[in-house]
Amino acid sequence: MNVEYVANQGSNTITIRDFDQQFTLDVADAPTGIAVTPEGDTIFVTHLNSNMVGQIEFTGNSVNNGYSEEFLCPTGDRPVAVAIAPDTDADGVSNNSDTDSDNDGITDDDETSGDSAAAQSAIALRNVDPNDPDGDRLINLRDLDSDGDCIPDHFEAGGGNDSDKDGLSDNFVDVDMDGLHDE
Repeated sequence: MNVEYVANQGSNTITIRDFDQQFTLDVADAPTGIAVTPEGDTIFVTHLNSNMVGQIEFTGNSVNNGYSEEFLCPTGDRPVAVAIAPDTDADGVSNNSDTDSDNDGITDDDETSGDSAAAQSAIALRNVDPNDPDGDRLINLRDLDSDGDCIPDHFEAGGGNDSDKDGLSDNFVDVDMDGLHDE
């Protein structure tokens, strides 16, 4: 579902719109910037005049209901924008801290190390991007099948706990929040 979020500074509202419906949500003073988590469950709003950023949780099932009251937190002087660190595998660890940012059981370091002479020669001969050798426009850090052979990297690296064969470790658990499956 494509959802559009619009900050309405003059009316202290944000408009949330999808193809079927539109909803206006009252927010604090002078909303100027909006960021939404990839899952769409949290909206962050900057407020220019009150030097605050608001957080609104979505727990409903449609655009016109299910939003929590805005929680406000002080910021610096006159905030105009907010950004969210990406978490492409949705494991709760942002990509910049995640050591396995596609949850295939292979660390990002291992997926990007290909600096042997043979690997470099093969890449040079094929004239491909070393970060995307299969040319699917997904860098190896985010690609569950980085060589494009239809066998997920999880299996090629010896992983076995993937009964649904989606390339992700089953029953992913990461208590220490390092981005790797604890098992």
